[in-house]
Amino acid sequence: MKTNSELLTKLNRARWFLLNHTNPEVIFYANLAMGLADVIGNPHGKTACVDGKRIYWDETFLDNLTDEETRFVLLHETLHCAHGHLWRFPAGACDHKTANAACDHAINLILKRIKNILMPQGGLADVQFDGMAEEIIYAALAQKPAGQDDQPGQNDQAGASAGPGQESAANSSPSAKPGTSGAGPDDPCGAYCAPADEANQAGTGQDGKPAESLRDKWERAIIQAAQAAKASGCGSTPADMQRELNKMAAVKIDWKAETADFVKNSIAQKNDWTRGSRRMLWQSVVYPSRRRDACGLVVGVRDTSGSISDETAAQFSAILGAACAELGAELLLIDCDCAIQNEIRILPGEELPSPPAGGGTDFKAPFERAAKLIEDGENVSGLIYLTDLDGPNWPAVCAFPTLCICTLDTQAPSGRTVKILN
Repeated sequence: MKTNSELLTKLNRARWFLLNHTNPEVIFYANLAMGLADVIGNPHGKTACVDGKRIYWDETFLDNLTDEETRFVLLHETLHCAHGHLWRFPAGACDHKTANAACDHAINLILKRIKNILMPQGGLADVQFDGMAEEIIYAALAQKPAGQDDQPGQNDQAGASAGPGQESAANSSPSAKPGTSGAGPDDPCGAYCAPADEANQAGTGQDGKPAESLRDKWERAIIQAAQAAKASGCGSTPADMQRELNKMAAVKIDWKAETADFVKNSIAQKNDWTRGSRRMLWQSVVYPSRRRDACGLVVGVRDTSGSISDETAAQFSAILGAACAELGAELLLIDCDCAIQNEIRILPGEELPSPPAGGGTDFKAPFERAAKLIEDGENVSGLIYLTDLDGPNWPAVCAFPTLCICTLDTQAPSGRTVKILN
């Protein structure tokens, strides 16, 4: 039996190998693995287990793993966190053994394609689940009649001797029986348990704001890893991680805060067409100068086609008014359906009127109006449009910062879209 120090060296060697792998996707996973601490000794079982902060390694289990298997288990535990299994299948909300099995099938089928790592004997990787979401796999396993569980390792006995990245005979048949055994606390590839900070999810930080949860930290780590991979040119984000990024992009966004931030950021720095840039005076065309903290005109458009509730319109108006008042900016409020019905300049601190009722929607007029203001020398900071996006003529390219606050699950052709989620 190796000492704890020797076992930690073995894990460090595995991390170093993965970080220097030739496959960019493996490097992506390895960077995520660096956020997990190694603990020798597993109070949760006889193999390995992750709680979102630490991987607990049973001494005997780790000592018996080959280097290739150690790399596999390290990435296996990392993907339990990166795929959000600790939160998607929380303890008490599902059968934990079946959930672990479903997650194992999904993870192992991804990792078995990687060279120079090897799934430990008995790991679950049924190819009939390839490409399926963990929830779908869980439902399939949960429907299995009682008493038909496979024995540990039966699902992939032949797979243990298969070469890296090769499908085993046991896993190559769609009719292979998807047992759940081996996916409990003694899962041969390692399991997951309750998040480390589960009891402190509602805590507060030193600044009095809600503390960042473990789930938030993992989501941030995935986003940062994707940004780093893109910046370094080391390849694209792995397909499974891109799916997680897509899920994050679909989470609820505070449209009220987004509206206020857009106004502040647009005004902070923008093109000023009222005077030319001195550095470009020699050019035959007029170039805008850059001005900071020079409050320009914010164009706010309210869709009056009848699809926007009075309550939402009132909230939108109040947020726009407050943001402009805070910055001392002027607001051009436009009410529009098929055409502009109302246009009012609101000075900082003035109250915004209620929108009139209308019918139909056409986005052409407000954008043309904003472009005409810029052409006439107006310092336009940006345009914010409250709408359901049900109408024609939204421009494919916006010549100025544009934010669409949308009441439906629709994406504007250009600019940034934030959905109102009730």
